[in-house]
Amino acid sequence: MDKLIHRLYDMTREMVEQLETAEYEELERFVDERERLLQELKELRSQHQPQDRHQEMIRQVLAWDRIIEGRMMQLKSEAAGRLRRLRENRIQHNAYSPTYITDGVYIDKRK
Repeated sequence: MDKLIHRLYDMTREMVEQLETAEYEELERFVDERERLLQELKELRSQHQPQDRHQEMIRQVLAWDRIIEGRMMQLKSEAAGRLRRLRENRIQHNAYSPTYITDGVYIDKRK
């Protein structure tokens, strides 16, 4: 359990340190790994209770989680804004693009 808590603490600290430059894919990998660690901790928790020395680390991880969640919400808002602008541009483009259909072609054979 000690190793898992330290691993969770270290990986969360690393993510907070690089949070401003972190891309979506990095955050996704972090969340997946974190979920795996938390699942292992839940399984071990039934056998061992967290000790006092772990409590401060857990509190710090929870504080960092709020920071990481804020960054994830920021990235979500940016993506939603880009999608909205893309949709608006597509609608505007379709409004001004010609939509006529040619029914036939006339070929002049004169010389």
